[in-house]
Amino acid sequence: MKIYRGNIVYSLSIKELVELPRGYIAVNDGKVVGTYQNLPEEYKDLEIIDYGECLIIPSFTDLHVHAPQYPNRGIAMDLLLNDWLNEYTFKLEANYKDKEFAKKVYAAFVNDFYKMTLWDTAGQDRFRSLPKKYYQNADGVFLLFDVNKRDTFENVTKWMKDVKENSNRNINSETGKETGIPIYLIGNKIDKPDREISREEAEKQAQSLGMKYFEVSCKLNMNINEVISRMVLETLKNNQAESNFKLKSGKEGNNRKGGCCGDGKKQDK
Repeated sequence: MKIYRGNIVYSLSIKELVELPRGYIAVNDGKVVGTYQNLPEEYKDLEIIDYGECLIIPSFTDLHVHAPQYPNRGIAMDLLLNDWLNEYTFKLEANYKDKEFAKKVYAAFVNDFYKMTLWDTAGQDRFRSLPKKYYQNADGVFLLFDVNKRDTFENVTKWMKDVKENSNRNINSETGKETGIPIYLIGNKIDKPDREISREEAEKQAQSLGMKYFEVSCKLNMNINEVISRMVLETLKNNQAESNFKLKSGKEGNNRKGGCCGDGKKQDK
């Protein structure tokens, strides 16, 4: 008998979902004996394998998703697989030779599956004590300054010190390696003519603090999407690396031939 602990989710029916935050699942000889919010007395002497905040789904569940097929989700569910592929999927995927079409679909895919919450902690000294609690479990940090005001640039070192002291995510500010959370130094208001901080000076400062440097204009919406998209990708990469679960490579898994949808071949009608 083995006891596992984590965030347990499973379905009782197509309309009923059970959630057990930090719950328990008892498994005997590869079969689920029961799931519990509170562990029964008879199991309390058994070893508990704790997966922390990771998700545990006690069932045979296909969790993978095909980004190119995302626009076809939920349609023609009455068709057999090969008919669905021939009628909808292969026709859709032919459109990906158009790069603009591909960009729109993949952007919608990422936006629906990954949500980012941005907290503006206010850079004024009178608010300096407030942001510290937001650093605790942050997945990434933007440090913004005004390229037209040197005093905002000079405050970057002070704010970076606060991040290092209050974050619990193992930030490596000296080497700049992406082993901790990503921290970006952002030069804002590059649309204005009276610039006091050159790009070269800002890049040098960012490098000395182990950060990456980007320039944006919030007013003109210049480079905003690019910077946020890069942050999303880096946080996803870090969160995957920190996961307790390891995915088996194809060499370690079963030796199945063909694609995951049917036999991987297009069939003619």
